[in-house]
Amino acid sequence: MNVMGRRKKKQENIPLHTAELADSAGFRLEYFDLSSEFDSSAALEAHRDDHYVFYVQTQGHTEVILDFETLRLEGIVAGYIRPGQIHHYIGRYSAGYFLAADPSVLDQHSRTVLEYEPACRQIVSLRENDPILQCMHLLLATCREPVVHPVQLNAQLALVKAFTSLMAATLTQQYSRNSKPQSRADNILVEFRKLVKQHFLMAKSAGQYALMLNISTSYLNEVVKQQTGFTASYWIQQEILLEAKRLLVHTDLSAKEIAYRTGYDDPTYFSRLFKKVSGCSPLDFRARHHELSNQNP
Repeated sequence: MNVMGRRKKKQENIPLHTAELADSAGFRLEYFDLSSEFDSSAALEAHRDDHYVFYVQTQGHTEVILDFETLRLEGIVAGYIRPGQIHHYIGRYSAGYFLAADPSVLDQHSRTVLEYEPACRQIVSLRENDPILQCMHLLLATCREPVVHPVQLNAQLALVKAFTSLMAATLTQQYSRNSKPQSRADNILVEFRKLVKQHFLMAKSAGQYALMLNISTSYLNEVVKQQTGFTASYWIQQEILLEAKRLLVHTDLSAKEIAYRTGYDDPTYFSRLFKKVSGCSPLDFRARHHELSNQNP
C-alpha cells in the first residue's frame, strides 16, 4: 500500500479529555517524580479538559502552551488549567502533583478568582514550606489510605477545598488584586463573564446578556466598562475569536466552517471581523501558528 498516498482524516473537533470523576467524589490526585514516564500520546496533543487541573511542581522544569501562551515552570511553582482551555505540554522533567477536580468541588469564591485570570497569571511561585505544599502533602497522605468511612472522604474534600482556596488567595497576593468584599458591580461582571462563556456561540449582543441578568443594556455596559476598561461587546467578541483561533490552530476546519461553527452565517463578515481584531486573516493566523509549532523541538 502506498503510505504516502493515504489521506489524513480531517480533524473537525478539538480533543476533549474527561477525568471520569463521578466515582472519585469529584477529584483525583496523582503524584509523579523525575522517573515518571511522560504520556506523550495524551499530554503532548493539544486538548481541552472537562475539569480543572491543578499542578504543584516541587522540582525540575515543565513547558506547557496554554491558549497560545508558552509557560515555563522552573523550580517550586503551582498553577492550574481551567475547563475548556486548550493546552499541551512541550516537555516535562519534573516532580510534583496533579489534581483533577470537577468544578463543583471548588467553592464559589475560589472559582471567581480562578475563572478569569489570563494564562500568564495562572501560575504562582512557592516557598519550600508554603501552605500550598503542606496542604498537598496532607491530601496525598489521606488519599493513600483506603476510604472506609464517609468522614474520611469529608476530610479529603475539605483538603481539596483548602488547597484550591489557598491557590486563589496566593494569586490575589502575588498579583496585587484588591481583596475588598465584592460590590454589586463586581458580581454583575462575574455573572456576565460566566454567561458569555456559556452562551457566546448563540448570544452575541450586550442586550441579550443584559436580559439574562435582568438589568438594562446601558447599565451593563457602564459596569463592564468601569470594571475592565472595555465594553461588554468587546468581551463577547474576545470569547468568540478565542474559540475561532482554537479551531483554526487545532482542527482542519476551513475558515468558512469555523465561521458557521462560531455562529456567523456570513463567512466574509467573519473573516473581516477576525482580521480587524487580530491583525491578520484567519488562514494567515493558522499558517503563522503552524509554522511556530513546527519550530518547536
